[in-house]
Amino acid sequence: MSFNVVWGWETIWLACLMSTVTVLLALVRAPWQLVKSNQERQHALFAAIVILALFWQLQLEVRGTLLLHPIAMNVVVMVFGSALALIVGMGALLLGHLFNDQSWTLLPFEYLTMVMVPVAVVSALLKLINRIPQANMFFYLFGAAFFGAVPTLLCVGAVSWLYLQIFAEVHLQQLFAEYSYLLLLMMFPEGFINCSVATVVTVLRPDLVRTFDDHRYLDDKEN
Repeated sequence: MSFNVVWGWETIWLACLMSTVTVLLALVRAPWQLVKSNQERQHALFAAIVILALFWQLQLEVRGTLLLHPIAMNVVVMVFGSALALIVGMGALLLGHLFNDQSWTLLPFEYLTMVMVPVAVVSALLKLINRIPQANMFFYLFGAAFFGAVPTLLCVGAVSWLYLQIFAEVHLQQLFAEYSYLLLLMMFPEGFINCSVATVVTVLRPDLVRTFDDHRYLDDKEN
């Protein structure tokens, strides 16, 4: 979710500050040794940036201002972990802005709503799922990817609404309130996309999925 408008720094200063701090922390905390030691993980990381950037170009424009599209960050967090997911999201946004003529002042708000909030929500969901005593791949794939789209989009909508209420002009607040119901319509396709990709990657290459514990889900419990 984003807005095709030109915002001044007085509107985006908080999002810019939060985005800068988050990216710096992600760069420090990212498991670079793990990425450096695995060439396939390097290829997957760069591919995720490119694919996500292209995917975000498929968007629905509402009244020439509000842009809606699937976020697909659930599966990115599941595959790369939270720190690398934050970096992938920033790389995808930077690359996406090179594809079109959107104002660069939109970048901090987009990073806040399209990357930071989804990563935080999915990371919390994965922690809850890992606390479930019974190891079941249904809870992992459907809980974090498919059904996880519901709290992800709800939190994205809530943060967007709060930020607009504090910083944005009245017409943007009214536009968001008028079309906020579209978030509900996006939940199923968002969950389907995340779950489909997560299932394929986990089944074919579980070793590349950082949050997937093959000993927990694949080991024979009877032996």
